[in-house]
Formats: sequence, structure tokens, C-alpha cells
Amino acid sequence: MDVVSPLPSEVCQSSANSCQIPCIPQVKNDVIPKIKQEFDTLDAIQNFYNNYAKKLGFGTRARSSRRNGDKQIIRKEYVCCKEGQSVPKKPVESSESSKRRRGLTREGCGVILAVMRAKFGDKYVVSQFVEAHNHPLASPRRQDLYNKERDIRNALLGQDAVMLHEYFQIEQQKNSGFMFTMEKDDEGRLTHCFWVDATSRKSYQYFGHVVVFDTMYNTNRYCMIFAPILGVNHHEQTTLFGCGLLSDESSDSFEWLFKEWLKQCQEVLPK
Repeated sequence: MDVVSPLPSEVCQSSANSCQIPCIPQVKNDVIPKIKQEFDTLDAIQNFYNNYAKKLGFGTRARSSRRNGDKQIIRKEYVCCKEGQSVPKKPVESSESSKRRRGLTREGCGVILAVMRAKFGDKYVVSQFVEAHNHPLASPRRQDLYNKERDIRNALLGQDAVMLHEYFQIEQQKNSGFMFTMEKDDEGRLTHCFWVDATSRKSYQYFGHVVVFDTMYNTNRYCMIFAPILGVNHHEQTTLFGCGLLSDESSDSFEWLFKEWLKQCQEVLPK
């Protein structure tokens, strides 16, 4: 017998930012992912999971993937859009800042769908499925609006990433001391970006004995993490050593950022 999902408010009672109890909504059985369920392609998996998420009222995103020696994806993870932790910054009290105050976009939700490539054949098999949210879910109407905004954002993301790459190339032509690196995921979306100009590279060579690193949230419409690398110069002023944009706070992302930064900043500057 088909099970009809109740309203989100009937399933999960929340506080200001998170649920007091795990939220496990009910939907029709045939749309729920199941352990050992098989799919022909990763696109089929994502479409199935997005359909499930839409009926429940939450957004999804691809978190990570693992490849074998032949560059084939052998593991892929999809999570709730509220996975991970946001570190809110203390707002500066002003008439303008009070109008633009934003809520947290990540609340440590543990929902995940993981798939593994089958040992024999080309299919993918569901290996992990966690469905308990720790936050309220959206109503169907609100979820439709969210999906529309997400589609528009994803379309802009591809175009803006190309424009950003072209801008970096122009800056590099102006000054050979300007360096940048950009990486995309399997779906062609920007995941990692690092850039540094000649002034920042020179500042690091002079004042790199102390380095300050922090990440910032909710500073751009793509929900990417802004990661400036800073130091202090001989006038006790903050100086910039480089900047990065990351799609997540995984150890792999931070390792990528620091390797790119050291590689570019330790090279001898062109005369």
C-alpha cells in the first residue's frame, strides 16, 4: 500500500536552527532509495534521488567521488544541501547590515546516499543510505521555488565560471606574476579555484613567517566557501597572500588549496 507523506511540520518539530529529533518523512515506497538498488548510470542515480528529495522537501548536492586507476568513478556521494557546518560571523550592527542578515545554510545534516560501482559490469549499487534529517523540510510549493532557483543558479554558475576564467587569463596577460588554478567536478561545475597576484606573492616572500587562514560563508550567491590566506606586514597591517573558492570544507579541498598556494608563492617571481 502506498504511503502518503504528511506535512513537514507534522513530521519534525524544530527549534530556531535545527530539529530536536531526527526527521524521517514518509513517502511512497517506490521513490525511496534502497540498499543494493542498481542503476545504469550516475545521471540515473541523481535523477532518482532528486525526485525523492523533491517529494520530501529538501535540496541535494554531490559531495565527493572516488576514482580508480582508469579514472572511472567507483564511489559517489550525494548529501542534503544542509550537510556540513556553517560558522556564522558576528554581524556588524548598522542599518544596512541588519537588512541583509542571512540565516545558516548548513546545519550538520547527516542525510547521505552513496553508490559504488559494481565489481562486475558497469552498474552502480546503493551502498549507504541515511534518511533522517535534523532540520525542518520545505513544503512542496517552497521546494518547487527552491528547485527553480537552483536550476537558474547552476546555469549561471557554468557561465560565470567561464567568465571568471577569461578574466583571470586577461589579468595574466597584463602581468605574468598573476597565477590561478581552477578545477571542475564530473558535471562541469566549478569546485576549486585559487588565484594570487604578484603583489601577494611578493608579500608572502617577505612576511610569510606568520600565516592566517579562515573560511567565510554566505558571501556569494553560489554558496561556495571563500578562503583568503592572510599575513601581517612590517607596518602591522593585514596583507593578502592569496584567495580561494571551495565547494566544501573537506580535507582534500584544503590540501588542494594549500598545495596550489605554496606552489605558486614559492616560485621565483618574473622580473
